[in-house]
This record gives sequence, C-alpha cells and structure tokens, in this order.
Amino acid sequence: MTAQAHEPTSSPELELHGLTQAQAQEAINAYAKHTKLRIETRTQLRDTVDHAYIDDIPLISEATQKQAKRTAKARVRLIQDEGVASYKDLAGMRGTSEGGARSWVNRLRRDNLIFSVDATGRSLVPLVQLSPDGQLDRLISEHLVKPLLSAGMEPWSLWSWLTSPAGLLSGEIPAEAVHTDLERVRRAVERRAADLAFPAGA
Repeated sequence: MTAQAHEPTSSPELELHGLTQAQAQEAINAYAKHTKLRIETRTQLRDTVDHAYIDDIPLISEATQKQAKRTAKARVRLIQDEGVASYKDLAGMRGTSEGGARSWVNRLRRDNLIFSVDATGRSLVPLVQLSPDGQLDRLISEHLVKPLLSAGMEPWSLWSWLTSPAGLLSGEIPAEAVHTDLERVRRAVERRAADLAFPAGA
C-alpha cells in the first residue's frame, strides 16, 4: 500500500488564486495544522475508547483476589494470635532506646538470626523468636530461623510454619518442639529446606 492510499479523499481543496506568495504560504501552513489536528484528535479518541474498554475488564482474576484475601486473613491471625513487637515495644522489653533496639534487630537480621515482617507500613518482630525480656531464643534462631531464611523462605511463610502444626513433626509445632526434641526438629528443617531448594514439579 502506498502513502497516497492514506490521504483523505474528501479533503477540501485550497483556493490560492489571487493570493500573494506570503498569503498562499500562510494558507498552506494553516491547512497543514488543521490536518495534523484532525489526526491527533482521532488518535486521542481511539485511546479514550481503548482505555474505557480496558477499564471494564477485570485485570485481576477472581482466583487471585480470593488468594489475596486468604493471605491477608492468615497474616492478621498471626499478628493477633502470635503477637509482634514494634521497635518501641522491643526497646521497652530490653530496657534500651528505640534506636538501640532497631540496631540490634538489623545486626541479627543481616546474619539471618531474626526476621521481621512489614505490616501497615511498619516493621514488626514476631514474638515467637524472643524471650519475655526481649532476648533472642537461641534454639529457634539458630536451628529454625537461620537455616530456613538461608534456604529462601519468606518471613511470613516462616512465621506461619514456626507456629503451626507441621506434618514433618507429626502435627507438633516447630517452635515448641525445638525445645523438647532438637534432633527431630533439625531433620524436619533439613527436609523443609530441601523442599524450598527443589519444589515439587520443578
């Protein structure tokens, strides 16, 4: 198809008789601007229609929306049932400043010895890995948190696994079992880490 096929067939003809060269050039320029405006207006109209059509299409599937709701409910349950500490809370537990508590968490987090979660724009530390006075529970930290974080488990998933009955432990809760049967828990953690490295179907 040649360029000529795109030219409008009903465009008005320019009548240039009796015009000076300057007037003729001005008329040509005006006509060119008019043509450009028509093209731009047509493009804008097409874009508006396209956007209106797209806006009526659900961009997030119903299944994805349901999954997001389930995830949100599970996270709310963890916060309400298992408990968290803000940096301010942690400072009160440890008898330090808020800045000191933050530095302590940051240092341990770099070594995968503690994890935090983000909720409502704040960084929160799940209490499952802490003693009542805000110290680190070393058994949980070293034998559960560190190996699973290092294996790539996400903080929210890790928190849920620590505090829920685990099939690998015959229904026992990992954060509790680690204090009574360390070797069994270590074997369960090794299998869980292996599942993360080689997920089913991979």
